[in-house]
Amino acid sequence: MITIYGIQSPAVARLRSALQHKGLPFEHVSVNLRQKSEEFKELTPAETIPVMQDGTTIIGDSLAAIAYLDDKYHQTYKMLGKTPEEKGRILTAIWAMERISITLSPLYIEKLAMAAAMRANGAAHRATIYDQQQKDDLKKDTLYRLARLWEYKGELQYFTSHFSAADATMLNLIKTLQNYHYELGTWEQWSQTLMADKHIMQMFAPDTEKGVREI
Repeated sequence: MITIYGIQSPAVARLRSALQHKGLPFEHVSVNLRQKSEEFKELTPAETIPVMQDGTTIIGDSLAAIAYLDDKYHQTYKMLGKTPEEKGRILTAIWAMERISITLSPLYIEKLAMAAAMRANGAAHRATIYDQQQKDDLKKDTLYRLARLWEYKGELQYFTSHFSAADATMLNLIKTLQNYHYELGTWEQWSQTLMADKHIMQMFAPDTEKGVREI
């Protein structure tokens, strides 16, 4: 049985999607990220979720875990492409999405009013909040990058011939941007089409889902 440490996060959803498409059984362990246990800290030096454990193998990054699954369980569904060319295309798309995602942290910090607590807990270097001009510039840049990604996807339903880690990553990004009230146009319609597929939709664990235990 494969274990995913963590349940609710975009990166967890991407890994969960891979395991579901591959038909590999897995379970979740809930992680208290506000008060990280020593058990969790021993799993990964990054101390982030998800962490995936498969037997004695422990991987602390969702994309690295998906690459591992594609290699080890090579007869299962390929989330990083069926050919080297598809893999390169998928990873290129994901990197373009990650360039958007890494700029969104200040919006998350502001939305949850986390800045004061972070400063009090010795994380002032992460307690960044954008001013209005920065927010406006961020939205302009984000919409530009989304348009470039739409061009990159082209007329295909997916980024390659089949649903992949790139599509799962984009669904996560769209969901995040919707939380910040971005108007996403064609990407929102694309998301609705894919999420009508119950198998794809299951990548997002419901808020009521609990792990087999908590650490």
